[in-house]
Amino acid sequence: MNWLTRLVPARIRTSGASKKVPEGLWAKCPECKAVLYRTELEHNLEVCPRCSHHLRIGARQRLNAFLDAEPRQEIGAELEAVDVHKFKDTKRYRDRLLATQKETAERDALVVYQGALLGRPLVAADFATKAMGAVGAGFVAFLVMISCLGANNGFIFTGPRVYYAMAREGLFLRAVGKLHPVYGTPFHSLVLQGLWACVMVFLLGTYEELFTSVVFVGWVFYGLAAAGVIILRRKRPDWPRPYRCWGYPWVPVLFVLAAIALIANTFATDFRSSLIGTLLTASGVPAYWFWKRRAGSAAH
Repeated sequence: MNWLTRLVPARIRTSGASKKVPEGLWAKCPECKAVLYRTELEHNLEVCPRCSHHLRIGARQRLNAFLDAEPRQEIGAELEAVDVHKFKDTKRYRDRLLATQKETAERDALVVYQGALLGRPLVAADFATKAMGAVGAGFVAFLVMISCLGANNGFIFTGPRVYYAMAREGLFLRAVGKLHPVYGTPFHSLVLQGLWACVMVFLLGTYEELFTSVVFVGWVFYGLAAAGVIILRRKRPDWPRPYRCWGYPWVPVLFVLAAIALIANTFATDFRSSLIGTLLTASGVPAYWFWKRRAGSAAH
């Protein structure tokens, strides 16, 4: 230490080893390369305030931003990914799972919460893209979309043909029983179903109410169809049956019981939507009687 340092001491004194910056305090934007304060970035939902680049966001962080603060409960938190199919790879799949679980602090890639959005109860799920990667999460979303389109395809094909058959037997509007002159499809029936779907969306308003009302009624008829197998076996034992139900009578009996349990649970948890579906279905009874009586009068 020289004579100048003794006369004019340094304003900033350092003693001991240099202090390290805590890990995780800063983050770097991969787009603009700006160094960002971690807390500010999380508050901005992982969007860079400099260039608006969207950084990868975890499943829990996304669900926390989406759902109300309370009430909230995780579903299936005890479940853990396992190697059911015994995948072959250069590294054991079990080791990959353990490494990913340690890195992400998640037991599985799917995180499911039961909570509320603006006070309305719902179940929300998201994939931990850190575990699966953006490609993996996008692939699962693509499979869900294909499943929904496949279900819609089945409804569009079968529903209008029911109305067409009713019209051909005089139990519905006569125009619905006409086929397209070129394509041979019940085009009036298809248009009618599309218009009715639009009316249902307008009246019910939310996907949850629409889904509950329609699926609830669907399970009523699924249970009746399974019960019909048992009834026909007893009343018409001589009818030819190209296909015989496996596990009869236990399989249809269990299915009917499951349908009854689902219907009762829907009434208990969402009485309003269940009542709407019941009333809409019941409104078809007087319409059926009207058209049946009209068809009988036309026959005479």
